[in-house]
Amino acid sequence: MLYLIDANNLAGKMDILGNKDFDLELFRIVSQYAYLKSKKVILVFDGCGQLWSSYGGGQIRVIYAGDCNYSSADEKIVDMVRTHKHPEGYTVITDDSGIRGEIEAIAERKGKKITIVSASHFAKKIADSLKYDDDDEIDNDKELGDDEIKEINDELMKIWKE
Repeated sequence: MLYLIDANNLAGKMDILGNKDFDLELFRIVSQYAYLKSKKVILVFDGCGQLWSSYGGGQIRVIYAGDCNYSSADEKIVDMVRTHKHPEGYTVITDDSGIRGEIEAIAERKGKKITIVSASHFAKKIADSLKYDDDDEIDNDKELGDDEIKEINDELMKIWKE
């Protein structure tokens, strides 16, 4: 399965769209998620690339629609689904009703099931996946007791003598 993401739409749902380098920020967040979940992702942004025109590597690829002569990410996403031999392999992430309608029409014409997931739902899924409990943090301020220090030293001495 390959996530095909309306990147500006997702950035808006994550409240980072107004940030100066929101594209890089979204790339980093989604890269972490893709790595943790072993997912392949294509982020499709509106406009032209500031940092890269097309970046591919590992689990994630970035496309700027303007660099591909499309007027919007919406147009590029719909075209990718329309022209793909196996569009059922895509999971399209968007809250845009226009994209949803076009993808559903393509799926019906091709007799394929193409999964569409709400960008709002996906943003929450990413946030939940990247959270950690305070219990998971390393407590750097904890001091070891004398017994713990002796036990660790004894174990290390055994290892070093072997």
